[in-house]
Amino acid sequence: MKIALEEAKKGLTTTFPNPAVGCVIVKDNKVISVGYHHKAGEAHAEIDALKKISFDAKDCDIYVTLEPCNHHGKTGPCTEAIIKSGAKNVYISIQDPNPQVDGSGIERLKNAGIKVETDILRENGEELLKYFSYNIKYSLPYVTLKVALSLNGYINREKGKRTTITNSKSYNYTLKLRERYQAVLIGINTIIVDNPSFKNMTKFVIGNRKLDKSLNIFKNSDKVYQFTSNKELTSTSYLEVIYFDKKRVDILDILKKVFSLGYGSLFVEGGGKIFSQFIESNLFNELYLYYAPMIISGISRTPFIDNIDNNNINLELIESFNLENDLIVRYKNSNRN
Repeated sequence: MKIALEEAKKGLTTTFPNPAVGCVIVKDNKVISVGYHHKAGEAHAEIDALKKISFDAKDCDIYVTLEPCNHHGKTGPCTEAIIKSGAKNVYISIQDPNPQVDGSGIERLKNAGIKVETDILRENGEELLKYFSYNIKYSLPYVTLKVALSLNGYINREKGKRTTITNSKSYNYTLKLRERYQAVLIGINTIIVDNPSFKNMTKFVIGNRKLDKSLNIFKNSDKVYQFTSNKELTSTSYLEVIYFDKKRVDILDILKKVFSLGYGSLFVEGGGKIFSQFIESNLFNELYLYYAPMIISGISRTPFIDNIDNNNINLELIESFNLENDLIVRYKNSNRN
């Protein structure tokens, strides 16, 4: 199942609106095939693995991270393929939360005489499936906030200038973390001041200023969207402008639009005003705090220190660890999971 979970991760950012799923086929205690769901509309993980052995899995054990589907969609039911393959046992990490499946796949396999066991590495399976489970329940993208700050709560020293807070290991960790999400959302001041590239990701920018074509976010073929209330801004060949007729763009409206555009996971990297809006609206699932071992005299403090209108946010500690002298703390928003 650990191998199946690793296979599934390969499709984390490409399978929306479907879940990322991995599959391993074992015979005589030897792995004979692995597969994963590459992209929505393409073969599911079980089919991807079965086709590599010509759909002959007689007396094999199949390990799959999610209950096999039992309905006709863009592809046929995986339960039928598994039954026809001759598999003996099926081991599942998570029962499918999709109402179209929700136990029917397990029942179909059992009725065909296949032994089925569930809840294998369940916590790992739930972590893998968190985007999909949230998407199904709320029709919104799964949102993770990330902020780097000094010990006294500042995120930058001087207005209009980039401030490096954390070390290189924390930076590299963030690069890996970002890869698990379909898109990144940032405020326009952060884009202009820090000039990041966020390569190989769709970018959503919030703000009313015009973005110069020379910015790094436009130096590759990734999609870039700008949410704005400025009627003078227009779409170009390299930027799609999405207009909201509001003085302050509402976070819920933004998330609904992001989801409708086909994005089920979103990584938010600020700046301060953007974080403030997400925290006040309580529309985030996870929060990463990067604490650097410094005390600075700055201009921008994080939104959860001052001016909080929402006092009903309950956080659950998931993990904390050090990257050299930086402390990384990860929380789950108990109200949004």
